Amino acid sequence: MNLIKNLTILFLAGLFLGNCEKKSPAPQFFPDMYNSPAREAQELDVTSPDGMGSRVPPEGTIPVEYEPYENDGLTLFDIKGREAKMPSSIKMTRETYERGEDRYQVFCFPCHGARGEGNGTVVSPSQKFPYNPNMNLHTGMAKTMNDGEIFHVISRGNGQMPSYGSQIDPEDRWKIILYVRKLQAYYDKMAQSKEGAK
Repeated sequence: MNLIKNLTILFLAGLFLGNCEKKSPAPQFFPDMYNSPAREAQELDVTSPDGMGSRVPPEGTIPVEYEPYENDGLTLFDIKGREAKMPSSIKMTRETYERGEDRYQVFCFPCHGARGEGNGTVVSPSQKFPYNPNMNLHTGMAKTMNDGEIFHVISRGNGQMPSYGSQIDPEDRWKIILYVRKLQAYYDKMAQSKEGAK
């Protein structure tokens, strides 16, 4: 009885110690899917019609987690771009405004400044532009634009402003707009209080 017990312990110990360190890969019984022929981008592929390893995606292919901008190609003043509305899924909550402010500080601050006054780091004091563009979001054209127009400018760019369509998610673009509207309302109230004090 002791012999069987000792042999069992030795067998189990051998199994345990033998599996502690693998010096070779585990045996594969059906390796068909494991060892598929991979191709490098510039490698010759005899199965391809043109012999190239890199393939053009099928027409209409959309990358994962990418939402195409349906109004791409329109100008700022095209009615279709101007009529874009804030999605009903975006609620005016503290979290929404905080996210809008966060994305604004990342993408908009360099030109428009921390509070939208047009005094960002690329404008003053470094003067990286050959002229001082009107980047104040509380006056001029930015003040009269509707939400769809601002969304369109963020998505496609306008004038000196580049497109941020590939960097900022559509939902975050709307949240930035809400934050800008909050800044504009604050500055309007400040201007009214100054006029009332006169």
